[in-house]
Amino acid sequence: MKTLQKTCVMFVLLALMLSTRGGIPVHAAPAGPQSAPPAGLSADDWSQIENLLAEALPSQQAYLKASNTETQDFFGAPVAVSGDTVVVGTPYEDSNATGVNGDQNNNLAPSSGAVYVFVRSGTTWSQQAYLKASNAQADDDFGTSVAISGDTVVVGAQGEDSAATGVDGDQGDNFSTGANSGAAYVFTRNGTTWSQQAYLKASNTGISDSFGRSVAVSGDTIVVGADGEDSAATGVDGSQGDNSAIDSGAAYVFTRNSGNWSQQAYLKASNTGAADRFGNSIALSGDTIVVGACNEDSNATGVDGDQNDNSKTYSGAAYVFARRGGTWSQQAYLKASNTDAEDFFGWSVSVSGDLFVVGAYLEDSNATGVNGDQGNNFATNSGAAYAFTLNGDTWSQQAYLKASNTDGGDSFGQSVAVSGNTVVVGAIGEENTAGAAYVFTRSGTTWSQQAYLKASNTETGDYFGISVAVSGDTVAVGAMREDSNAIGVNGDQNDNSAADSGAAYVFTVSPTIVSITLRSTGTQDGWVLETGENTNKGRTLDSTSTTLRLGDDSAKKQYRSILSFATGATLPDNAVITKVTLKVKKQGITGGGNPVTAFQGFMVDIKKGLFGTSALQAADFQTAASKTYGPFTTALAGGWYTIDLTTGKTYINKLATGGGLTQIRLRFRLDDNNNAIANHLSLYSGDAGAASRPKLIIEYYVP
Repeated sequence: MKTLQKTCVMFVLLALMLSTRGGIPVHAAPAGPQSAPPAGLSADDWSQIENLLAEALPSQQAYLKASNTETQDFFGAPVAVSGDTVVVGTPYEDSNATGVNGDQNNNLAPSSGAVYVFVRSGTTWSQQAYLKASNAQADDDFGTSVAISGDTVVVGAQGEDSAATGVDGDQGDNFSTGANSGAAYVFTRNGTTWSQQAYLKASNTGISDSFGRSVAVSGDTIVVGADGEDSAATGVDGSQGDNSAIDSGAAYVFTRNSGNWSQQAYLKASNTGAADRFGNSIALSGDTIVVGACNEDSNATGVDGDQNDNSKTYSGAAYVFARRGGTWSQQAYLKASNTDAEDFFGWSVSVSGDLFVVGAYLEDSNATGVNGDQGNNFATNSGAAYAFTLNGDTWSQQAYLKASNTDGGDSFGQSVAVSGNTVVVGAIGEENTAGAAYVFTRSGTTWSQQAYLKASNTETGDYFGISVAVSGDTVAVGAMREDSNAIGVNGDQNDNSAADSGAAYVFTVSPTIVSITLRSTGTQDGWVLETGENTNKGRTLDSTSTTLRLGDDSAKKQYRSILSFATGATLPDNAVITKVTLKVKKQGITGGGNPVTAFQGFMVDIKKGLFGTSALQAADFQTAASKTYGPFTTALAGGWYTIDLTTGKTYINKLATGGGLTQIRLRFRLDDNNNAIANHLSLYSGDAGAASRPKLIIEYYVP
């Protein structure tokens, strides 16, 4: 009874802590008891609670500063992350260095801007590179926007002034025809060495177009937003020469082939309007682009509503484009489910696979959490975020996200990021502009808030959450007005002598684990019997009965069984598999005893694809596997044998190749037991009743 009471107390305390304003603010992982245990709990109990919190919540892993920290550089204005690499933009950095790892120690080019690349080894972060434009000049704002995909980084410089067009044009032409036209720069990494690969300009460079206001990259595709572009074109590849829609905005798609970049498409809204600022935010995942137009004015709601009624000024919109072959087309026109004037829906956007999120940082409802009451405007400029999903060719809103501590002026939705089933939303106005970030996770179609993040040195006016990024279990948050004079990684946070120098914070989160159970396909599984003792060749087979066999017959010929699972059709291509379990159900035993021990355990041959064809064949008995595991002397439990195959997760097929299948050959370690009687274990096959069929249970997350 005491143990039960103690457990109850522990979970009540956890619940109370999680229910505080916003939840538990996560600064850094607990390291031993932080205070005396509450009454009724021992030090061990209190330590268990802290360990539970450490496992359940994100923890801060690093505090990042520039290697040349200075006042008003705004380090952290944008952040990006991919795997073990974080990129931080500093648009107001002042050195006149060019290229990679130049001289950081002069301030001869005010607000030229810079970008810093950090990498993680284990849990330790270090700066790998200091990036500058190849034509760095004052007020170019290099680092306005940043994006990373693997070993490719793209940087926007919305204030760059050249009149060049296209790829790798003349960077030295800073005539008035190109003032604040903007540019983007592509850098690539070879090993640990970075170099500039391309200099990108719009195909219709114009004054104050702000090309580079937003950037995104996925593989060999880059998208650049120019929210000050002026053409009245609509759709894809329209006329760029008509500048009658001032600040309507545009986006430009570039692709790489053998290291060479070229423009693939010129994107405009389907309802282009002056001052809509199409391209103020950009997101890209594979063949899908989402473009925000935060100043768009229609009063439509939801997906593909009426674009022509402009009675909700600055309500905002987002546009989805998809690529088929090399051709782009608009797939959807998105609005908030509670469209209202000056909500600025589309201020921020992010996409991962078939899920994307749109921020509306000045939305006004006082709802909290997920799918609350959208119908009131009692918390002015509190902000919101909206999650949309694609099912087939149809987009729909799946969730309406609000902070757990909604308050007027919080600007929740200032920044958004999504990776797999994890969404991060920044709120720079939270706690009197100290700022916060919120982590939401999805299980199936259900969303919930996982964590409430704060800086480890929270202070008013820091704008923590001005930018957010997420990749797998890593979250980066920018605080561009943080004031410490620290440099590098994990320096002194307490000296605020460098006002608005800025900082970035790296957190680790527990990814949302998805579990799927696949059943062996009856038309593709069955048993195969050896031609003769020790021949290691199959002859007789049965693919239609409800039985699989392992062991031998009276002639000492071995039985092996093939299982077939449609993993490729079920798992996302980029799934990160964390656990694999095979379960097979006992049907009966021929010859008595325990065949599992008599034959020295199960052996599991995994084939990433097909042993032969999708239909069972005699040759499946001996065809080479991708990898073999065992022996497993698994005990029977509840009628099932359970085998942990997590060590073989690499060989689970996630693709359509190989028939989209993972096949498993199940056998015993011994070829036969050298007696003259049949001795085999019968298991239920994929032709048996659904409840008895072999199971492959896979746990994974999507980065």
